[in-house]
Amino acid sequence: MNDNPDTIRSVMIPVSDGFLLLPSAMVAEVLRLQDAELPDEDMPKHLLNWRHQRVPLLSLETIADLPPPEQADSRIVILYGISEELPFLALNSASIPRIQPISSDMLKNPQIIDDAPGLLAKVQFEQHTVYLPDMEYLQDVVLES
Repeated sequence: MNDNPDTIRSVMIPVSDGFLLLPSAMVAEVLRLQDAELPDEDMPKHLLNWRHQRVPLLSLETIADLPPPEQADSRIVILYGISEELPFLALNSASIPRIQPISSDMLKNPQIIDDAPGLLAKVQFEQHTVYLPDMEYLQDVVLES
């Protein structure tokens, strides 16, 4: 691991044309799609059963109007919520997320995103496009549905 005190252990979650970047402390669990407990017949299709809780499942591609990902090795990433109202939420991942220590000097060409709901900005990390999510917006999408 990098000894730089400004380095944050992060998770890069694959989405259609890049990665979603989050601190690793936000990730509760990563599930294979086939291992996820899909909704019961009496539950809305956007909820899944996880550890005896109903967790809302979001597709960032749908919310932010990104192209759909290839579903070769899909995962579901369970995230800790940002409020007591929503203790957990889940995101579709195009494939296996990866742990990546990141410091601000590793992120290049920051751009504010105004036309993709659920995303605040995008940056370049190595050769990848990396999106920074608007977690408050994603939480509001769930709470308003």
